Amino acid sequence: MEQRAEVAPLMLDELDLLLARLNEILEKAETEQAFLSMGSKLLRKPYPVFYGFLLAAEWKQKEAYPRFAELSRWSWAGAPSLLLEMAHAELGPAVMAEIYEGDPSPLFHLLLDDDAGDEDIQFWQWRT
Repeated sequence: MEQRAEVAPLMLDELDLLLARLNEILEKAETEQAFLSMGSKLLRKPYPVFYGFLLAAEWKQKEAYPRFAELSRWSWAGAPSLLLEMAHAELGPAVMAEIYEGDPSPLFHLLLDDDAGDEDIQFWQWRT
């Protein structure tokens, strides 16, 4: 908490890396099974992005908003080690509201995406 200047850029870098890896997997996977298998190897427990989401809210880190909105579109966003706890604890809408930077389009993309991942995470975006 006290090292925002050092930690915030690391968290944003980790988000960017995760999103790049997810996009790479999507391009390489030839089947849905391969996609799921490759993605499950990507996540580790506890995933630092979960804690980064909480810190971003505490710090009202607006530049994290579009990254978390994009991450929420992935089916793995609902993995137990990633953002699932946010959906079930009903913290997700409150946390996302803290980092909301005024542009609703990332949320609209998530809400209107028929292929968006986890339904629980998609639902809590309505509350955001």
